[in-house]
Amino acid sequence: MMDSVQLQDELKMILEELPADNTLLERNANKLVWTEDEGQADARQIWASLQAPVSIGDLFGRSHACHYHTASIIVGLLQTEQIKPALG
Repeated sequence: MMDSVQLQDELKMILEELPADNTLLERNANKLVWTEDEGQADARQIWASLQAPVSIGDLFGRSHACHYHTASIIVGLLQTEQIKPALG
């Protein structure tokens, strides 16, 4: 029970770091660099979804991972500037 409450709290904090759901994201790098073992397959799947600009909401819908891991991966990719909000 405590773990699920903690994950919910962490998810809220991670979601606050993301732009709005309708924000389009695009690749800002030629190649995915994901050094962590955990989330490797999910990061590759999200990266593959970004061949063209995609909204954050659509990324959540397409992802095979739970919301927590999807949000963590998107935040990680934004923080490392591998993806960015699409212009115009």
